[in-house]
Amino acid sequence: MHKILSLLSLWTLFSIDFLGFSLYPSYLPILLLLFKIKIKYTKSIKIFIVCFLSLSLIAIVTKLHLIVDVVRAIVMVCYFIYLKNFFTKDKIFDITDISVGILVAYGCFQYIAFLTGYGEYGAWLHNQIGYEGLGGPYDARGGIPRVSSLTSEPSYFAFTVGIYLFITKKILVKVLCIIGYFISFSFISIYGALGLIGFYILHKLLKIDLFLYMILIFIVQVLFVYTYYANLAYIETFTARYTGLSEYLASSNIVELLIGIPDTAGQIITIKRPYSNISSLVVNFGIIGLIAYLYFIAKIGKKNNMAALAMYLYSFNYYYLTGWPSFVVFLYMIYIDGKSTSISNRTLLQFRKDHSAITQLNQRTNLSSSRNNLHR
Repeated sequence: MHKILSLLSLWTLFSIDFLGFSLYPSYLPILLLLFKIKIKYTKSIKIFIVCFLSLSLIAIVTKLHLIVDVVRAIVMVCYFIYLKNFFTKDKIFDITDISVGILVAYGCFQYIAFLTGYGEYGAWLHNQIGYEGLGGPYDARGGIPRVSSLTSEPSYFAFTVGIYLFITKKILVKVLCIIGYFISFSFISIYGALGLIGFYILHKLLKIDLFLYMILIFIVQVLFVYTYYANLAYIETFTARYTGLSEYLASSNIVELLIGIPDTAGQIITIKRPYSNISSLVVNFGIIGLIAYLYFIAKIGKKNNMAALAMYLYSFNYYYLTGWPSFVVFLYMIYIDGKSTSISNRTLLQFRKDHSAITQLNQRTNLSSSRNNLHR
């Protein structure tokens, strides 16, 4: 049963709001940790938990609105530990492959229904889930139709397939992710693709590492706010993402720049929780919080730098502590994928079979050859 609930974490981002906290069905199996006699913690997870709890205490004291976020983050850490203790590496990959396949298949059905004039059929299941006030099952941005599949809006669909493209090891699933990328066409998809291509080129030519590249992206965002944002602030999509960063950059207080803007009653929601990982981090935790976040992503990127970078780029689309189960699942999958998947030794899209399977096959082949030579 708990594996089915984990499967749901990729099918949909459906949640129930309770006292400002989003409850996701796939978080329910966390209770299984209570029955686990021995829980496995690695040294890195122990260090992360200690640092996180320390920062949480500071956050609660200095910014009261972060209390809910701290609770949300604790649940995310518990979900990560649950996955680590109840799923083997192969099992979580298999479940997620199936889940993303279903997500794209339903998205294709929606897309065909929309193009053929039967959009109500493609919208029915999505509407039953109950995403009120969000992006809807589909829309046409700039005249280009896009669908959301079983997520709350097309950009969330793009977030899911855009990251998983670099995690899955199966060519068929990669192809499905590319299809999902196009039928969920979004500005965030263009932003993500340009960022990934830029890193690929700069890494090949200048050997720039992931941490420095993400800092470069932050600098680009800062320059955008200084030069263009004032003229685009009336556009909702920019307001939701850049208000926090704009407020942060307007401060001349060195303490605020280092640790974030204090909690004040006059702050509006887009300042406290702007829909951007960069904006939300600097306004709440300052440049110190942002650097810590980039360091964490860069460390995860040692396992798979393209997937980690995709997660960072697509996080431009939401508050950094949204708490989506899919975000935790992707972090976990990158974390447990022990073989390095740096772009220095793989192609951009990593179209190849699992390295471990190839290695085992070669070992068996070499052993068989040796035995034949001995018999001769």
